[in-house]
Amino acid sequence: RLVPLHAASLRGLEAVVRRELATKPDRALAAVLASHLERLADAYAPPTAGHADHRDGDGRLAAWIHVERADVLDRQLKQPDAAFVALQRAVAFEPAPGPVRGAYTQHLVRHHRTVDLVESLSTEAEHERDDDRASRLLYTAARVLVDKLGTAVTGDGARAQRATMAVDASNLLSLASARAPEQTPTASRILGELIRLLESVGEIEAASTVRQKRLGLLTGP
Repeated sequence: RLVPLHAASLRGLEAVVRRELATKPDRALAAVLASHLERLADAYAPPTAGHADHRDGDGRLAAWIHVERADVLDRQLKQPDAAFVALQRAVAFEPAPGPVRGAYTQHLVRHHRTVDLVESLSTEAEHERDDDRASRLLYTAARVLVDKLGTAVTGDGARAQRATMAVDASNLLSLASARAPEQTPTASRILGELIRLLESVGEIEAASTVRQKRLGLLTGP
């Protein structure tokens, strides 16, 4: 309390709480740890735009502390929604592929947050420098959109919603195709799925163009 942002005091309190929690698992102690980890992340976070202060900050460290806090919230306190918010704050600091994005993706899969998973995969692809991996991420996002969300749509307007999803998935596949290196298995798979979706929404001319592009990937008779 004397020096709230002192690194040694922050780290010291974390060590004490973690040691006690490891000795005797307790929900109240877990809540204390989660609260303290949020304080730690805020202390190490870089200044936000328009709110600069005297400290430099470390966005990567702050992001990982939010990941650790999310783990406590999810697994020990059984608060997956709060953990989701913590992970969103983490990927805001570290949007690129890596352990922070990986933890976020695992949480989305574990808790069946399909819409957020599609968005996360697309965002990760934008930051991915390896075109082959980026194309696979976009392909996965498109398949999740069609296979997971499409089958869940029922009731009035289901056909229109599925058509919209097919269009969105087609856009993702078009992006994937643009990034996929030629002569890779992913490139051919992307085009095959794109043809199917375009034909399902009546875009026959566009599907024909993609079929011509796919012919260029065929090496056998």
